[in-house]
Amino acid sequence: MNKLNTAAAIVFAAGLAAAVNAEPLEPIAAPEGVCCQAVHQDMLRMIEAQTFYALPEEDRQRILKRCELEGITLSFMQTSEPEADTHPGIIERNEQLSEDELKETYEAVKAYVSEDDFKNFKPIHQRMLKGLVHIVETDAHGGTPVMPCFAPGTDPALIAAFEAVVFAGVDINGDRFQQTGRWGATALNPGGNSTQGEPTILTYSFPADGTTIPDGVGEGTGVNGLNAFMDGIYGNRATWRAIYDQVFARWAELSGNTYILEPNDDNVTLFNNPGVAGVRGDLRMGGKPIDGNSGILAYNFFPQNGDMVVDSPDTFYNNTGSQSLRLRNVLAHEHGHGMGQLHVCPVEQNKLMEPFISVAYDGPRFDDILNAQRHYGDPLEPNDSTGAATDLGSYSIGQSVQLGDTGPNNSNLTDILSIDDNTDADVFLLTLNMSGSVTATVTPRGFTYIEGTQTSACNTGNNYDALNQKNLGIQVLDAAGAVLQTANDNGAGLAETVIANVPAGAAYVRVFGGTENTIQSYTLSISVDQGVQLPADLTLLTTPPTLIAPDTTTPVSVLITLNDDTLLGNPVLSYQRVGDAGFTDITMSASGGGVFMADLPAFDCGDDPDFRVSVDTVLAGTLSEPTAGAFSATIGTGTSVTDNGETDIGWTVSGTATDGQWERAVPANFGRSDPSADFDGSGQCWLTDNAESNSDVDGGQTILTSPVFDFSTGGTVSYAYWMNDETNTIGAEDFFRVEVSTNGGSTWSTARNYTASNAWRTDSIDVGSEFGNTSQFRMRVIAADNDPGDVLECGLDAIVFQSFECSQSNDCIADTNGDGILSPADFSAWVAAFNAMAPACDQNNDGMCTPADFSAWVANYNAGCP
Repeated sequence: MNKLNTAAAIVFAAGLAAAVNAEPLEPIAAPEGVCCQAVHQDMLRMIEAQTFYALPEEDRQRILKRCELEGITLSFMQTSEPEADTHPGIIERNEQLSEDELKETYEAVKAYVSEDDFKNFKPIHQRMLKGLVHIVETDAHGGTPVMPCFAPGTDPALIAAFEAVVFAGVDINGDRFQQTGRWGATALNPGGNSTQGEPTILTYSFPADGTTIPDGVGEGTGVNGLNAFMDGIYGNRATWRAIYDQVFARWAELSGNTYILEPNDDNVTLFNNPGVAGVRGDLRMGGKPIDGNSGILAYNFFPQNGDMVVDSPDTFYNNTGSQSLRLRNVLAHEHGHGMGQLHVCPVEQNKLMEPFISVAYDGPRFDDILNAQRHYGDPLEPNDSTGAATDLGSYSIGQSVQLGDTGPNNSNLTDILSIDDNTDADVFLLTLNMSGSVTATVTPRGFTYIEGTQTSACNTGNNYDALNQKNLGIQVLDAAGAVLQTANDNGAGLAETVIANVPAGAAYVRVFGGTENTIQSYTLSISVDQGVQLPADLTLLTTPPTLIAPDTTTPVSVLITLNDDTLLGNPVLSYQRVGDAGFTDITMSASGGGVFMADLPAFDCGDDPDFRVSVDTVLAGTLSEPTAGAFSATIGTGTSVTDNGETDIGWTVSGTATDGQWERAVPANFGRSDPSADFDGSGQCWLTDNAESNSDVDGGQTILTSPVFDFSTGGTVSYAYWMNDETNTIGAEDFFRVEVSTNGGSTWSTARNYTASNAWRTDSIDVGSEFGNTSQFRMRVIAADNDPGDVLECGLDAIVFQSFECSQSNDCIADTNGDGILSPADFSAWVAAFNAMAPACDQNNDGMCTPADFSAWVANYNAGCP
């Protein structure tokens, strides 16, 4: 097809695309340095192909039919008249298959591709697919899978077919990342193992031209021609081999791996000969004809192989603009497979490991780096302990260091460190030239983007919130490794800052993560300043009670960490009963180790006290728990009904939803907005459908309604809940709502409306204070997904219905010690209550403890008890 007709075909296809309301294509960065007619024609074919394959299948069929009627040939489907310099082997394998051969070939691949798609493939690709099936089914490469990458404009159906065959022989890791296994032993790391997150050493070498390259992806056995091919483009060997060096050096900068050029190669057959120091590399670089121009640009084996083969006659590489960006991105992508990375979707030109090579970026992007560091750790690994700490050098007052990029959180963020799993920690050594304070801040890095496994259209995935994967903490350690200070107060996605005074000499900063078995990227800043006086810290050791039995004292204890501070008296436990004019203070007693203790006094029904602990110090001023307001407790006893999802306590399910109705089950962990496990660890919970597929709420509401509970004297409902949609923002028409009824379900009031999050959360409802006491309490939980649909998944677990009541056996107010007998001992008990300003002092019920209460106690004592 000549240039004019090619352009006409492009315009024609674009016109049909507009006629069938096709979505516009995303802009694709234009390659630089297009300098010759062959490359220009390649670009036109790519643009035409991308326009065509962006359309839905039914619209593509309409275009093909119209082209047939109009006698127009789309150049990217043209298989006749090969270019003059086409390799003879490519010409031979691209000859049309006979009818019998076509049937036989499709029979071998029918499990992986539809017949209609198969017939649209070039003959060379039809033959290659058959060959690849044979390779996989016969385990020809010892079980080590291989992955090709493709030029822009390649038919997505062809890519899907190749990857369907490849995936049949690939063991994919079960976590979020699209990975196979990683490297174990290598030429220079013979004792290496496949432990996740551990760095390794990889060597690479260049076999001579003529070295045998077996059949890798169905193209047939051939001989290496990489050296002559690249020499022809660059004019000398040093120039293009420096590009290979540059690519491996870049992966070394971004991961824990070390890459070393092995200058020797014994030229044995590729693929099944491991690296040997001084003999050949772990990664061997070759090239041979694969499928002609475009289509497959290269392929690479996964560990434990790593050999790379480029389509050496492909004119795609003739464009050396932007410092050979095309070649560099192909090589970096291919070695991504060599590290154990699979293709990722959707194609948005912001991830190196997308199946199409792009020049919209330069080298690995944020998602690719996370994948590499998940397998091999960050560039400063191994540094999990003080003995292996990364040495950051010597520091004087006023000096600082920044590790990692402080720029925007986007796909261009490449300079990062990471905690790669739930066992990883990163330790850094500083040598202080004089005593001072070390201030260290760990800042989580990342953003939310769409990422998923390879599909035929490669246009879908799930939202991945890379900023909020782990809750990071940070510590300063002394020279012996003892912890001086820890900061871990904030949640996932938030920075933590720790400050500690340290003497001259060695000190360590340690970054650690939570129990989540995933990776969290971060940056770290450390500064050394003049020593600072650290204020005291107050920690409540007792869980604040919300329900206190009558006539029972309640112990409260706190821990005071003084640091460089000084106490201005002991901490004080303060309480205020209903009706009291103000708080009553009880001085807490020291019990050693910075712990102080006191008892809340015995309360009567209806007292329902507020209480708090506070202490005054020189540096911190007043510290209190809680930091504002007071804790509240109800006086009485509770009756609880707990639903952990293991047994049905009488819930009913109703609603108009066409799918996703509430059910009780162990989470399937499908990874599509649903929870990976229940909240309380019992196993089961309530879920909106629990199937491994499209099982979210659709087409209306699903309602989970509780049985009736008696909350005549008040009570609470507490629970854990899940609401998530990783693919879309929840629209106003969709919701996850809790409603309550105080009349057995005749009418309902909204108690809570929730927003989406990729985590279990907890909440509670105080029935009496929010809705009034009732003997006919019910609760219902509604998940709704209306048009347009979302991937809405909801869950409910750890549900506790707790009702209150209060009764007292001692109604004799003069029986101050509560032993049920009036005796002189009660006078001593009253004096003690007077001195402590305790509730038992108040004998005249005026809410105060005064000398007038002595006269009242005498009168009550003389009156006797009922």
